[in-house]
Amino acid sequence: SKAARLFVIDISLSGFRATDHQPHTEEQYDISVVLNKGDEPFQSRMRVVWTKELTVSGMFQMGCEFVDTSSQELAKLEK
Repeated sequence: SKAARLFVIDISLSGFRATDHQPHTEEQYDISVVLNKGDEPFQSRMRVVWTKELTVSGMFQMGCEFVDTSSQELAKLEK
């Protein structure tokens, strides 16, 4: 496995949009997202649904969906 640090632009109960310096494939990844400083991070699996190159910055934007997220973890997002 390989760690990556993404910049999350927006997040919902079904997924999120983020940017990174490299494109990601449509494989599934384990993720951990700090929603509020000091709280336990949200943890789930996710799958990249789409990727778009941002030509001005040389970065990539991607749309990701959560996969098999527990109700306990979804409650963190609802909070």
